[in-house]
Amino acid sequence: MPSVLIVRLHGSGQVDHVQQGKAVRLGSEPQPFRLVLPLPLETEWPVQLRITCTGTWSTWLQAGDSVPPLEQAIASRGSFICRYIGGAARIQMKHREGGAYTVTELTPEFQRGPRVLSGKGISSAEGELAGSAFLLVEAQGEWHIRVG
Repeated sequence: MPSVLIVRLHGSGQVDHVQQGKAVRLGSEPQPFRLVLPLPLETEWPVQLRITCTGTWSTWLQAGDSVPPLEQAIASRGSFICRYIGGAARIQMKHREGGAYTVTELTPEFQRGPRVLSGKGISSAEGELAGSAFLLVEAQGEWHIRVG
């Protein structure tokens, strides 16, 4: 079963993934933030993170099948993973702050699949879901998603 890595910083800071001596920036913000990252089945363990933060921070793993369902609507802020169960449907996302946003399908193994929708700034975007899928939301701000 793939996993979800969640990192929550309670102050400004940055999170890097360190692999074979090289660091890749996962996130950096001047205010508190959260990262939600899919870890595919073939992820190399252990996962090494370098976290610097002006406040406290926490990180944990969650089983991929425990992500929240997207039934009719869901809302949050920043990155998120949810699961849509159903047939073909329109999906609409409203982004309420600046910055870019995307919704990408994940395979059952949590590999990135097709991009469902994307946009920038305070705006809305629409896309199509062919059927049941895990969805990775990447956003800078507050958002609301509706399917139907």
